[in-house]
Amino acid sequence: MLRKFLLLFFSSFFLGLSGSNIHYGLTFNSHAVNQDVRTSLNLTPDMPMSFSEGFSIEFDIKFNPGVQAYGYVCRIISGDDSSFDIISNINAKKLNCVLIDVDKALSNVDFKISVPQNKSDWSKMKIKFGRDNIVCSINDISQTIPYSFKRFDDIKVIFGKNWDKMFYSSDVPPITIKDVIIRDIKKNVLYSWKLDKYAGKKVYDDISRREALVENGSWDIDKYIKWHKEISIPVTERYAQIAFDSIQNRFFIATSDSMIFFDMDDFHVERIKTQKGSPFGAGGSSQMIYDRKNDRLISYSLLYPDFILYDFAKNEWSGDKLDQRFAPAHHHNRFIDVEKNCLVTFGGYGYQTYKAWMSTHSLDGGDWDIEDMVDSIAPRYLSALGYLGEGKFLILGGYGSISGRQEESPKNFYDLYELDSRKKTCKKLFDLTFPKEPVAFSNSMIVDKDKVYALAYNNNRFHTQLNLCEISLSDGSVSILADSIPYNFLDMESFCDLILDEEKTMLYAILLQKTHSVGYSVDLYSLAYPPLRMSDVVQKVLPGQGRDRSFIWGLLSSLFIIVFAGIYVILKVKKKSAQKKKEKNIVPQSEVLKKKTTIELKTPVSTVKLLGGFQVFDKEGKDITDSFTSIVKQIFLYILLSTIKDGKKVTSEKLDETFWFEMDKASASNNRSVNIRKLRLLLEKVGNLAVVNKKSYWFVEIGKDIICDYNEIMLLLKKVKEENIIRIDLLNAILDIAQNGALLPNLNTEWVDSYKSEYSNLLIEILLKSISLTEVESDLNLQVRIANVILLHDNIDEEAIQIKCRALFLLGQKGASKQCFDKYVQDHQRLLNSNPKINYENIITR
Repeated sequence: MLRKFLLLFFSSFFLGLSGSNIHYGLTFNSHAVNQDVRTSLNLTPDMPMSFSEGFSIEFDIKFNPGVQAYGYVCRIISGDDSSFDIISNINAKKLNCVLIDVDKALSNVDFKISVPQNKSDWSKMKIKFGRDNIVCSINDISQTIPYSFKRFDDIKVIFGKNWDKMFYSSDVPPITIKDVIIRDIKKNVLYSWKLDKYAGKKVYDDISRREALVENGSWDIDKYIKWHKEISIPVTERYAQIAFDSIQNRFFIATSDSMIFFDMDDFHVERIKTQKGSPFGAGGSSQMIYDRKNDRLISYSLLYPDFILYDFAKNEWSGDKLDQRFAPAHHHNRFIDVEKNCLVTFGGYGYQTYKAWMSTHSLDGGDWDIEDMVDSIAPRYLSALGYLGEGKFLILGGYGSISGRQEESPKNFYDLYELDSRKKTCKKLFDLTFPKEPVAFSNSMIVDKDKVYALAYNNNRFHTQLNLCEISLSDGSVSILADSIPYNFLDMESFCDLILDEEKTMLYAILLQKTHSVGYSVDLYSLAYPPLRMSDVVQKVLPGQGRDRSFIWGLLSSLFIIVFAGIYVILKVKKKSAQKKKEKNIVPQSEVLKKKTTIELKTPVSTVKLLGGFQVFDKEGKDITDSFTSIVKQIFLYILLSTIKDGKKVTSEKLDETFWFEMDKASASNNRSVNIRKLRLLLEKVGNLAVVNKKSYWFVEIGKDIICDYNEIMLLLKKVKEENIIRIDLLNAILDIAQNGALLPNLNTEWVDSYKSEYSNLLIEILLKSISLTEVESDLNLQVRIANVILLHDNIDEEAIQIKCRALFLLGQKGASKQCFDKYVQDHQRLLNSNPKINYENIITR
């Protein structure tokens, strides 16, 4: 009874993500990558399993397609001389179960298998080991082997790549497995690995917390927490128009003379020069939307009553672009009310004013009907819209002002409204918790029953990131899900949107942004739906995990007896423990769970950022960057960079020569004194950060509570340089900081060029050397990270391009790999007026 009680308790306590709409499992890297980076799941890395009369193992398996699809699904090893091998040959549609005893095959039975047609198409395997036979089954088909292991007290179980001294193998088939269960001969569950969560390279079973080890695995659950970049499409025009067709799963990019079609089912891109006409001009306020009822694209502008329509069959627009005046409602929200056959827009910005316009226009023609909702909702743009149906929609946040005028205290809004385009009504639902840094939202959000999803980003920075927010419609609480997407926000010249493919259960983020080189790109990222928090897939590591199950059972049994034998003592201990928690101000877990989650984008405190752009946060986490005038900022950076780079101090004469060379000595000295006084007042707000003068030499003192990304990364780079050894921990620390951007990319002045150049050269030198590290050679994702950082500084670095393209290809991201190389070719031709010497085929086959 005790055994069953504890089994049920731990099974429910450690329950994973078993919902039918969440797809999980461990996918194995196979022959598409070299032997060193193929996948292994070792259920017995430290200690073999021991059974008395026998045992069984069962698991769900999916056979994935591949060029080379032969390999060991699993090897179950007894002692040092016997092995039961499950070997698949997916292309031959065959699976073999082979019993080996001292290099001799005692039995070999085979099963027919097939490649799955959809995500839910799994096969169930079960192997039962008795004293006299082994029963193998896949789905409803069983076969019996009239032999078995001689002993069950030394059992090892390893899926995929195997390092066992007698039964090693690097032949790994392209498979996915989940729900691995081991039972005793009486069918009691001993171990259960769902493979829906993990803790780094370790994964623990849900019953006795036995530790298994995963090498080079690809977790299917990561698709719900990690955005995957599908494609990047370069465009030359600043205000390219984008629309999405949810029926045929495609999106469109319209420029003045071309149409770009992207099929989201087969990831095919087609760029066609239009035969006639063009969409509305490049004023930035016109947008494009797909009319699914009439299967056409509509380009529209609030300045003009007539639409310009795109005919797919004729590849032409019904009109030509009009003048390029800046229209009054840039970055407005929009949707089509299908039942009423009309286009609806809300909000926008133009002519230094924010709008609260609710505008409607019949798809059959006519004029715009504009209703100003300023009495019900503050004018704004950069909001998110979620359509509820029947003309009703939600508006989330945005940036604007109460009066609508740009000069009258503009700010970010953190509220949620419901509007009705048919009744022209508006009501406020919630005020969201105010974040510590500015946040604006994607143009659209996804409404899903009692919650909505939107992308949020800091609209006060160029180098920012998109974070997926989940907002409850019952209480307005906000949570951050998944990881983030890098985003270059440049107000009118950038655009982001969020769409849901319900059939494929995928979220897509579409970004139009300025690239590091000249030009723009439309980037598409995908995330499995419904999205999860990062913490949802992290398996908690508890004290004592990974021990033998018999030890766990013995311990639990003892504890159970102690509980019932000494309940009075335990209550006394609990009382004392509660008192200690109270004294230490420990908040009970129940109280923690009651608190609402807020929009929290890791607000820096007492921080000076130089990578990706100059930014300063004071002791309260407030962004005070705008308080630095141009000259004060440059003085500060000049002294700071000199201090950090090599500890040099700056003379007063050098400052005067750099910033006031046209003035006489007295005037220069006076200007210096005035601006340094302003600088010191600003730095007092930041914390223990000061500009110091000693004997006419200037330098910056940085306190321990101050975070400066350039200072931190230079310390790491110098450490690597001095030790002449690149450790993997230092490499990861360098990448974490360096991936935020180049040094002061928006500061273009002669004196800073040498600092930029020396920093880039040192960083690239160390990163290229790190490629030879064993840990890097076996980690394709780490190779991509390294290449991305190098390309931030030199977008045509030949070695970095080869590293990234090959790593993406081996990770199975073949489309992204080819797109990366194509962009490299374009950049090379534009910058050097020549074709590169390397070609794509050589990169992926070397």
